Amino acid sequence: ASLALFHTLHSEWCKAGSYLDGSTSAPSLAGPYGPGISPGSGHVSAPPFNPAEGQRRNQIKSARRAELLRRWVQSAIPNLTPGTFTNATLDASAAGRGVLSASAALKPCLRYMAERIGSADDAGALRLFLPVMRMIEGVLGRLFLERTRGGESNSMDKKGQVEGDALRSSCIKFLEIVVLCFSKKELPFQQAASRMKKDTIANDFSLEDLPPGHPIITR
Repeated sequence: ASLALFHTLHSEWCKAGSYLDGSTSAPSLAGPYGPGISPGSGHVSAPPFNPAEGQRRNQIKSARRAELLRRWVQSAIPNLTPGTFTNATLDASAAGRGVLSASAALKPCLRYMAERIGSADDAGALRLFLPVMRMIEGVLGRLFLERTRGGESNSMDKKGQVEGDALRSSCIKFLEIVVLCFSKKELPFQQAASRMKKDTIANDFSLEDLPPGHPIITR
């Protein structure tokens, strides 16, 4: 439930008109920053404010987003540690939830790091990069651990084998996401068909989205 909270909270942050986002065309639904621009509407419903105030609001919003993503990643890491439970079935069940949380958090984290690098905030990108790398390492570690456990079918009950298979499937799915994010974008003739998936494109990430210039986070 705690891991699912971070996913829901981030989805709420991205939603126009949410309390965390503050972008809405209805003043009654204004968040802590007041009503703003509703994505896709093209009009501003809030009263004008000076550029300094807008910059201050954006800095506060970015800092809260960074903290949300960082806590989201750090909450998934302990679930990926082998031996969370002495029972193999319960251990695989907890790890499976950690992998699902990591899969949902990966692309938002990578996009935020790219934004920080593009804004010349190398330190801000690095603060999230390190826990994300530990999260990826934890998922891959569980994948290879479950492959080893798969050969010990005599020491695991049927339910434990089912949990282990489900965990391996989740790890492989996460690995597919990592490979796609760390690869170049699709071919030009495929882009026309993919434009129909607006939500997917908006939340997608590839190597081209990572700006150059960071001493550690590079393509």
